[in-house]
Amino acid sequence: MFSKVLIADDLVSINTGVQSILSPLGIPHIDRVNYCDDAWLKILAAQQNNQPYELLITDLSFKTDHREQKIKSGDALAIQVKATYPDLKIIVYTIEEKPQFVRNLIQKHHINGYVCKGRQGLQQLTEAVEDVYNEKTYVSPQLVSALHTKSVLEIDDYDIELLKQLANGFVQDEIS
Repeated sequence: MFSKVLIADDLVSINTGVQSILSPLGIPHIDRVNYCDDAWLKILAAQQNNQPYELLITDLSFKTDHREQKIKSGDALAIQVKATYPDLKIIVYTIEEKPQFVRNLIQKHHINGYVCKGRQGLQQLTEAVEDVYNEKTYVSPQLVSALHTKSVLEIDDYDIELLKQLANGFVQDEIS
């Protein structure tokens, strides 16, 4: 099993819940941070000390507060970490359930797992940690179809904005 894990979530209660499922798995070293910048700095320091993290579990959304951040989201953190340290395993643990987004993170950026927070979230996260440790990719059951080619109509944020503008009576030239 992993020996060193970093949890990045802006909510202390989520960090505590994630830690509670990792401890029974026999993971001896678990760190928690509330900011993406702090996660990045911990990852860098661990690499420099030749004691790298083996797994990063991160949320996607981090609320802004009084503290200015360079890395403002978990997806930006995950992409930056994978680009710099491709061997570091990453599991996204989030409320976001957008199939196209999941597919992009896993297929393009090689994220190792994607777990949806919810009633079964911690149980699925346990399964994800075990699967990722065993070199498998894990995706929550409700999003497994996201890894297949487009089988359903997907509307992204751009499409929604375009439809709003059209509904407000703007013509194509005015929208662009």
